[in-house]
Amino acid sequence: EPTIQLIETGMAEGSIRPVPICLVKMMLEASIEQFFQRDILISNGISYQDGLDEVVTILVQGIVAEGK
Repeated sequence: EPTIQLIETGMAEGSIRPVPICLVKMMLEASIEQFFQRDILISNGISYQDGLDEVVTILVQGIVAEGK
């Protein structure tokens, strides 16, 4: 819930575009659930912390290159 509160605050401030909170919550939960259930990190030589950081970055910032 703290993450959702931060997103709601960001939307109220205008730093995050308005999006349906229910979809954001579903995406975060599903991504993190899969993150913990898969051995993709091990098989690709990615540390747990690096993997988690990248998942959060992709979810929050997307995959579009900066300046595009």
